[in-house]
Amino acid sequence: MENLFSRYDPHRGRILISEALDIANKSFQIASQIALIEFDDLINEIIIKSDFKSSDEKYLLKMSLANYFGLSLVMPYDEFKSSAVELRYDLEILSARFSTNIEPVSYTHLTLPTICSV
Repeated sequence: MENLFSRYDPHRGRILISEALDIANKSFQIASQIALIEFDDLINEIIIKSDFKSSDEKYLLKMSLANYFGLSLVMPYDEFKSSAVELRYDLEILSARFSTNIEPVSYTHLTLPTICSV
């Protein structure tokens, strides 16, 4: 399997998810796979416009964009921002509210000022 956590099987029209993942990581993997399925043309267009030459760099960009989409689907930024303020940036409570782990909550919290200023 190209990605050890999930992959899309186009012949069956199914997203295959590792059974070893908890529910929060399964949700994130499904959201990231949705990006790869539904926005593949847009992602590839971004990759073509990039300066990346090697297939490893292009693959990393593709997975990063899909994961960024997945994260924003699981934790919409406006909702996350208002919840973060309401909960006084308590990462554990934010994790519970968005049914995810502390790692993606921490990442979103750190990037929030950049995202909200765009």
